[in-house]
Amino acid sequence: MLAKIWANGLVIVVTAVLSLLLVVHGLIGMPLAGSMPLFIAGATLYVVSVGALGILLGTFTGSMGQFGLLVLPAIIILSLLSDTMPPEESMPAWLRDVMAFASTPHFVRFVLGVSFRGAGLDIVWPQLLVLAGFTVAYVPVSLGRFRTFIAKS
Repeated sequence: MLAKIWANGLVIVVTAVLSLLLVVHGLIGMPLAGSMPLFIAGATLYVVSVGALGILLGTFTGSMGQFGLLVLPAIIILSLLSDTMPPEESMPAWLRDVMAFASTPHFVRFVLGVSFRGAGLDIVWPQLLVLAGFTVAYVPVSLGRFRTFIAKS
């Protein structure tokens, strides 16, 4: 399970870094305000937590079709409510409270802070701490369910 997360995660993080360097900085000409190692650390935490969440969701399904039907709404909801489409201020208070338990809004705040505002670790450490918490929570639960799922197969 962890090999799958790391293999896919490495490709995603490398692609994100190359996109920032080649497209955002090189082609568009927008300067990168923050630390690239800090961005890589946060992106790695996010990729591991989302990968573990994906594997966890996969253990509740019996086929790839069912997995797709389960993951698609989850991805859409996480994307739409990640504080990128509607700003957090326009969401009802109860929805902001619910989204505090999702890793995507915390990652979006982290990326905006590091990439465009030049925030350092002293500013984005709460987002990194939350992302680490999601990673620490999702990985053992996903691993346990994955082992049970494999044992039943």
